[in-house]
Amino acid sequence: MGATEVPGRRSDISEIVRTADWAPDDLSLKGLLGDSGPWLRYLPFAWRACAEPALSEPIPRSPTSSGPFQDERLGAAAAFWAPLLHLLHFGLGWHRADLGLERWHEMGRPTDDPILRVVDRWWGPEIPDLLALHARDGLLSASAAKVRDPGLPPLDRTREIGPQWARRAREPEWQRRWGGGDPLHLASHLIPSGGRDGPGVLFGPQSEGTGSNQRRQYVLVCETYVGWHWDLHQIRDRVDENGHSHRVDVYCRPIGWLGQYRHSSTTGLWYRGRHHWHLLGN
Repeated sequence: MGATEVPGRRSDISEIVRTADWAPDDLSLKGLLGDSGPWLRYLPFAWRACAEPALSEPIPRSPTSSGPFQDERLGAAAAFWAPLLHLLHFGLGWHRADLGLERWHEMGRPTDDPILRVVDRWWGPEIPDLLALHARDGLLSASAAKVRDPGLPPLDRTREIGPQWARRAREPEWQRRWGGGDPLHLASHLIPSGGRDGPGVLFGPQSEGTGSNQRRQYVLVCETYVGWHWDLHQIRDRVDENGHSHRVDVYCRPIGWLGQYRHSSTTGLWYRGRHHWHLLGN
């Protein structure tokens, strides 16, 4: 990258997000993040918590555990749950987030990955509720359809999560909280990864190490949150070399550092962290 300045970790809109009046016509936030409404309330803080594990981001209070979320509590519940799908799909690169969550939950929810540490801290005890919602309504399949590169071959859909989650969804207490359908519209408000005007700018490569251990490192800078994941797919051929994927640090100006990504030759998907955790949800 030479003398090119690499952007720092920023949260330019954090105060806007914290205090915004969540009107659906909020074009400034929609232009930056691709959506508007309560689904964005904790999104920047969730990514920042994954980027800076030494910092203690405030944990959103769960509105789910205290009874049915109706009327004004619907917005609070949507704000609480929405960032989870972003971290699973766009961070860990899980296409089968249902399988990944089930396997991770059955392993005892280990936290030696920064994203899984945040998932456990913010949502861990309530993961069974989300799996039950998926068992009833296919929530995580609907969200996966929005984030997968259409150029990739379909993944195996024959594997299913265990029947215990469907049984949980039939429990009166669970139904009292979650109601019918997808009351929070989580899948429909997962920001699509489709293309947009003004793609991100790729810096690099910068070489690290020597000989057979030499790696190339790139930096992708995106002006908006919407479309950044699509940008990763667009640069794949530029950063892969002889079947080897080099690292790409992704910066989104409205939010900050989203992580250091690699392209999996096994799944064809982008992910950050260890490949072991990526495969857990694919």
